[in-house]
Amino acid sequence: MEFLNYTDIDYIFAKRSPSFKKLGLDIDAMSEHEKILEMLKEPRLIRRPLVVYKNEIAVGADVKKLV
Repeated sequence: MEFLNYTDIDYIFAKRSPSFKKLGLDIDAMSEHEKILEMLKEPRLIRRPLVVYKNEIAVGADVKKLV
């Protein structure tokens, strides 16, 4: 939940992951709360790594953004 202080849930939700595709979820129909619940049930739906540095967040391949 703390990461949501830095960014939108859609930025950290791995909607292109094999796990997401396997679940067959409709991302557009999901509320923020539903997305969080799905990430709790299936941690592979969280884009990694999550890096917070100097009040900025970098997710996945965006880690280069902090360099």
